Amino acid sequence: MMKNSVMKTHRARAAVVARKATVSRRRTKVTATAVQPGSAAEERDAHHKDWPTNVANSSFDEMERFYAKTVIRPDVDPKASCVDVMTVVPAFVHVDDSFKALPKRAVGDMEPAAVVVDETNHAVSTLSWNDVDALKVMQDHTVGKYLLAKQPPAQAIVLDATRTVGDAAALLLRHKVEAVIITNKAGNAVGVVTRKGIFQTGGSEDDGFDVFQ
Repeated sequence: MMKNSVMKTHRARAAVVARKATVSRRRTKVTATAVQPGSAAEERDAHHKDWPTNVANSSFDEMERFYAKTVIRPDVDPKASCVDVMTVVPAFVHVDDSFKALPKRAVGDMEPAAVVVDETNHAVSTLSWNDVDALKVMQDHTVGKYLLAKQPPAQAIVLDATRTVGDAAALLLRHKVEAVIITNKAGNAVGVVTRKGIFQTGGSEDDGFDVFQ
């Protein structure tokens, strides 16, 4: 009987310790969660100066309302499909192409001048008309070699065709690019959404960011 009583006492103490440990872990988890949003906001502001502080990364509804009131044109619905406002890719060039494959100005002055694709036909960057002019001067460079040497480094900001205008606006502002490449299910470029295509003319730094930076 004495032995059974001792064993019950040990079990009871173990149960109390386990409950305390569980409560401690819960408190620690809640504390960490409470600190996280502030840190995320500070990091976002430090690296993306035109990304508004009062818009949480996880709150797409809030983000779209913010853009609708500030930078997106009144006649453009931020919740509409990005396909509704995209323009067809003006030209495709391969990373191994020379200046001879570049589009001519006669095609038009729309930016970007072309979308650069790799051997799998996936977009890797865009070329502006300034890039085209520079490549025609450096006739010994391929498109890929030019992009590797470019400062700041060239990048392709890609968005799936199922996303919204608000999503495209977020990428344009956050990455400070002139165009977002729209891709289909296979990952191939089908069009571009540009700042000029969806943002209001002008823009003010009083809004908390420079739309055309």
